[in-house]
Amino acid sequence: RPQGEAADRRTTRHARPTTVGYVGMPGTLYYVGRGLQLLGMAALLEAILIAGPMGPSPRIFGFGVAVFIVGHLIVKRTGG
Repeated sequence: RPQGEAADRRTTRHARPTTVGYVGMPGTLYYVGRGLQLLGMAALLEAILIAGPMGPSPRIFGFGVAVFIVGHLIVKRTGG
């Protein structure tokens, strides 16, 4: 088994990154997912800030959680 600098060049020459694993700029769907996450967080914050003595509104809170989760799944699926 050859050793030294020549062996290192031989093994690293084939270890170049290829375009198969290339991750470029995120697509539109990624930004839609991030926007949904932002909308969900805003709804959750609104539900907490306008909460009365009975606690946050379950409809607004549920909407915020659902939208955030959908956004998270889209971002996760698009590789973000």
